[in-house]
Amino acid sequence: MKQKREKSEKLSLTPSLEHSHVREQLEGAVRSAGLEIEIPEVLVSEVSRNPRQIGHAAEALSRLANLSSEWPDELSLILSRKSIACALAGNPRGAADALASLIWGAGSNSRDAFLVLSRKEVAAAFAEDPARISRALTEVATGADLGAEDAFWLLGNKAATPLFAKNPELLSSSISRVGESAGYYSKEAFAALATTDITRAFAREPEAVAEAFIRIREATGENAGLAFSVLRKKELSAAFSKNPGAVTDAFVQMGKSSGGMADEVFGALLLNPAVSALLAKNPGEFARLAKGVGEGIAGAVSLLSVEGFAYAFAKNPKESVDAFIKLAEATGEDRKYVFAALSDFDGAFAQSPKRFAEIFSKAFGIAGRNTNRLYSLLCREAVSAFIAEDIRRAVKLADAMAYTSIVRELDSLADIKKDELSRLLGMLEHPVKLSRELGIPTLAAYKNKWGEGKKLAREAGISIEDKEVFINFAYAESTIGKKKTLALHREFGIEYFARYTKNELENLYEHAGEREDARPLLLVAYPKSDGTKVFYGRHELRGQLLEKGHYNVIFFEAETEQEFYAQARKFGEKYFGISALMIGAHGTSDSMELGPREGDERYLDFTDEKEMGQLRGLFAENPLVILDSCSTGANGKGIAAIISRLWGADLFAARQVTALKEIVLDGEGRIQGAVFFEGNIRFKNGQEIPRPEEE
Repeated sequence: MKQKREKSEKLSLTPSLEHSHVREQLEGAVRSAGLEIEIPEVLVSEVSRNPRQIGHAAEALSRLANLSSEWPDELSLILSRKSIACALAGNPRGAADALASLIWGAGSNSRDAFLVLSRKEVAAAFAEDPARISRALTEVATGADLGAEDAFWLLGNKAATPLFAKNPELLSSSISRVGESAGYYSKEAFAALATTDITRAFAREPEAVAEAFIRIREATGENAGLAFSVLRKKELSAAFSKNPGAVTDAFVQMGKSSGGMADEVFGALLLNPAVSALLAKNPGEFARLAKGVGEGIAGAVSLLSVEGFAYAFAKNPKESVDAFIKLAEATGEDRKYVFAALSDFDGAFAQSPKRFAEIFSKAFGIAGRNTNRLYSLLCREAVSAFIAEDIRRAVKLADAMAYTSIVRELDSLADIKKDELSRLLGMLEHPVKLSRELGIPTLAAYKNKWGEGKKLAREAGISIEDKEVFINFAYAESTIGKKKTLALHREFGIEYFARYTKNELENLYEHAGEREDARPLLLVAYPKSDGTKVFYGRHELRGQLLEKGHYNVIFFEAETEQEFYAQARKFGEKYFGISALMIGAHGTSDSMELGPREGDERYLDFTDEKEMGQLRGLFAENPLVILDSCSTGANGKGIAAIISRLWGADLFAARQVTALKEIVLDGEGRIQGAVFFEGNIRFKNGQEIPRPEEE
């Protein structure tokens, strides 16, 4: 009995493994790390069942507390999960190693990783294989990069959590692929991926959804952030969940087609819920729209925010898309701007998209190279109001632009001069009066023969639709005959024949081929962009050049800088040097426009110094240059000064918007200079020469 009492007394001196004692040990370990948290009862209970592990468990908690000082609540949360408590109690070192590895790998995103780990299914998976879950969560944190917070939010969604717990590598690798592709835009990508609907799709097919996001990122480039933000919109995320492929195809095609205007496409979708709703309902038609209109997609999407266009699209998306594509095809390279010019005519589109497209496509086909000028007119309040009453008037306006100076007249009138504008626009309903008052004589006389001119233009290899060009060919065929017309186009690039007199065209034809001419060479270059028709009147200023006979006068036309330099070189070499050069083009202080569309190649400008300098050797000594081009002399260091310096030329130009008044000749027909109605300026070797009154 005595021996039993001694043994009982010894047992009473052994520390009890009651919960209070275990809690005290664990909380002491945490406090030693400078952290004050309440140890969850479930962890206390599990450790109490493994008395041999209490020291290791306390050590593990101390280690975790040191690493989790910024996330005490989240640490307490995961410790409250029975499965994690079991792992820490049964294998404290292994569980602590896994959690420490996660904290080190996830860094500032550890808090969000802990929240995922606190999910029941994930916690259970952690208990079975702590290292596996830790690796997967770490890959999510590093792979998602800036979007890690939303990536963890996604994993915490009840749709994704079970799959992650079951196959963590599948989801973490898919997330990592999205993050790697999205890069700087990973925050926006995962914000979209974390929406409830898209998360459901991701949980069903993580690899397919990841691939969809990668495709969107690649197609939208630096505008991927905008694209992913659009995808977050409720209607679109729901549509994506139902049909990821169709929505992705639409986004990809819009990104690819938009060129440098993807920001406008996705910006319009982001700011216009009605348009994004149309996209959500009709992703296939949006993909077809983007493919069909190409770079016009930004304008098309913006146009769908206008009531009548949105109504028509919602009612019959296929017919609306067909109409948009027809308009884009009719405008070719100008399709980027066509839709912006049509917003005031939504009522007509709502009535019949097909009829609308047929009428405006016809108008754009007539306008040809002047389509941009037609756009500008359609955007003017007075003009759009007039045409909105009957959109067939757009065809009449385009037709008038082909043979009259109506553009110049409209440009000269401010919108406040409503009576004058009404009178001018009213003439579109009276073609005879219009032709009599505003017609360019050499064009108006042949406007009804444009069909014959078109046949000859096609034979010459001209593929564009442009009624003005066709009328010019009709004029040429009637004036000098078919053979000479084709020869002048082939050798000198002439398309606007009505700018020249019969005598000028005949003289030019005599220089086709290998004919020699020892007289000083005067090159006269004109553009293929002249919406105001000012260059049709220059023959009156050139009249004495042929009569005096001092110069070998060669005309050519160019639409691009490459064409200009090639032609100048060709004739400069053929006739042993350029004595004088006159360039007619619409200008600014730093450029002269040769072609009607945007792009550096359509202009002679500051970027051409190398090409201009290479022509220097083709100029005779002391060459003379006239820039029949507004404002090129406005800046003492502008395009006129540069040309004068590069070619060593005596150069005459205008400081402002004006017109050439006179080409000054001496008694022998040698050019002495040029006089503009106002703003005359002269350069010599790049230096401004003061006018007599300034000396």
